[in-house]
Amino acid sequence: MEPFSRQLAWDSDLIMVAEENGEIVGALIGTIERNHGCYYRIAIHPDYRRKGIGKALISAMEQRFQSRKVSRIMVAGDEHNAAAMPFYEAMGYGASQILRSFQKLSILGQ
Repeated sequence: MEPFSRQLAWDSDLIMVAEENGEIVGALIGTIERNHGCYYRIAIHPDYRRKGIGKALISAMEQRFQSRKVSRIMVAGDEHNAAAMPFYEAMGYGASQILRSFQKLSILGQ
């Protein structure tokens, strides 16, 4: 239950969205735990990819992490976000900073 409880208590300053004409076209969720920042999830609408939105979101989140004195930034990657891994590498994140995690999120007992 602890991971679920943490998700319910997200720090809203670490949830970023990009908008175009009043519509959300991208989002980035970050977390900070034990002085380490983590890009937990990034999503860009397919019609808006390769237009700098992801880079802008990452850059803005890096600034927020820096303002909170984060000592290390990690990337949480999973099977649903594998396409983003080359993007993070292009942004300067090495393989040792990219956490690959595969999990099934489901309701207990189902």
